[in-house]
Amino acid sequence: MRYETKDGMTLEAGVRIHYTGNMANSERDGVIESLFSDKWGTHVEVTLDAIEDDFGGAEPSRKTVLSVASFEPGPGRRFMTKEWYTADRNARIKAMKRDLDFRSIVKEALKS
Repeated sequence: MRYETKDGMTLEAGVRIHYTGNMANSERDGVIESLFSDKWGTHVEVTLDAIEDDFGGAEPSRKTVLSVASFEPGPGRRFMTKEWYTADRNARIKAMKRDLDFRSIVKEALKS
């Protein structure tokens, strides 16, 4: 089974994902194990990778089932494909560097 989000992410078994974390759970990557539909909608079964936490401990890998709505665009979206996350992050860093460079050019121009 395959599912495409409103912003073009394709969800299917084997696709690497990224979870952004929250105040209680660490950011981590994982993999989509399967997609399935039932009377409540379409769901994604994922396995999140084991990681070392921020305090020197470890969190084991864990399986969870999510609604595909968890991957849809909107405020607070925490799940996305790893490919989409990496491309979006790189674009944001590039824009930030461009803005910072522009600010330094303006500062220099204002000095003269």
